[in-house]
Amino acid sequence: MGILKDKDLKAIHRNEIIPDKGKLVDGEGLYIKLKPLKSGGMGMYWRLDYQYAGKRKTLPIGTYPQITITEARNTHKAAKVGLTKGIDPMTAKRADKVAEASKTTFKELALDWCELPRNKSQWCESYREKVLRIFSRDVFPVIGQKSVKDVIPSDVIRIMLAMEKRGASTQAALMRQITSGAFKYGMVLEVADRNPADIDPTMILAPRVKKPRAAITDPVEIGKLLRNIDVYNGYIQTKHILRLAPLLMLRPGELRAAEWSEFDFTTATWTIQATRMKSKQHIKAANLEQHWHIVPLPLQAVAILQDLHQYTGRGRYVFPNVRGNAQYLSGHTITAALRNMGYTDGEMCAHGFRGMASTRLNEMRKPDGSRAWDSDVIERQLAHTDKNVVRRAYNRADYLTERREMLQAWADYLDTLRAG
Repeated sequence: MGILKDKDLKAIHRNEIIPDKGKLVDGEGLYIKLKPLKSGGMGMYWRLDYQYAGKRKTLPIGTYPQITITEARNTHKAAKVGLTKGIDPMTAKRADKVAEASKTTFKELALDWCELPRNKSQWCESYREKVLRIFSRDVFPVIGQKSVKDVIPSDVIRIMLAMEKRGASTQAALMRQITSGAFKYGMVLEVADRNPADIDPTMILAPRVKKPRAAITDPVEIGKLLRNIDVYNGYIQTKHILRLAPLLMLRPGELRAAEWSEFDFTTATWTIQATRMKSKQHIKAANLEQHWHIVPLPLQAVAILQDLHQYTGRGRYVFPNVRGNAQYLSGHTITAALRNMGYTDGEMCAHGFRGMASTRLNEMRKPDGSRAWDSDVIERQLAHTDKNVVRRAYNRADYLTERREMLQAWADYLDTLRAG
């Protein structure tokens, strides 16, 4: 035994040597199975073929280089010793996993799951904080110190019901989801043999009606709001963001963080890169053009921006914070202005401008009774992600002409409402 050399394995792992066979034999049943990876390079998996009770079996040992050549050979040696005593290496491995599971607490498993590269790349910081907060406050005090194999469905149900009782039914559903994710990870590691959080939450939690964000949608009240904005007495950037918000259907955060470099007034377009859009972290990090959001600017929006340029155009941000140009307006600015104008939480919020436009545009009809605007055009302007992966990959500028026409018509309609 011992045909393979560590320097050769390292060279293969670094793609310096391309093997012409599907496996590398070390001897006496021990070998490395090779498999090309989608990301490039070669996957290298230790395997041990052996005979037990007259049957040929294969023991998976692990992945190179996580399992070194020395560790693989030691496992091989231990398996041979076990076979001489009538012990099946596969059975022994399962027994070791069960013993390991009895030592692994759910808290250890959950925290390890949170640190997976996939989760760290896809979770934004606020979502990560929410997950850790739910684990720390609601889950760990109940099952954190329990061994993974001792957690049962009734434990998870008990946590769900306690959270619902205090009015956190939405977080209770999320708790079940993330707890289930941790157990799925444990099953892959073979420290868990089942998923006690694999529960239909609708069987446990009371039905919940999602409350839409407050938005003014009545045409008369929209006109009144626009006139109130026109006479609002506040900082210049606050007044201008209030005037722009009804026109473009953007999320407040996308609007507040606008940078002058994103605008092309020659073509009347605003290009927001993926790094600033609501999306998963790995999409933000890749920042591919296909995930950028192009916003066609109606004439009214261009006029507002050009007027503001004389005040803030020398800085980076279109709407700089009043305390200094290094930051943009805070998340409370639009809401605070609405409250100062007399609008309550239940009447209008910063996100309400999106709901206002979506509602009215979806309800608009042509003289023949057909829709004035296609729902896909409206959804694209709202930057809602297309569920169709293939179509999503090619729709960066989809409906740009239609959206430009729609936003101009919408801006003209708002002018009509403002005039009363």
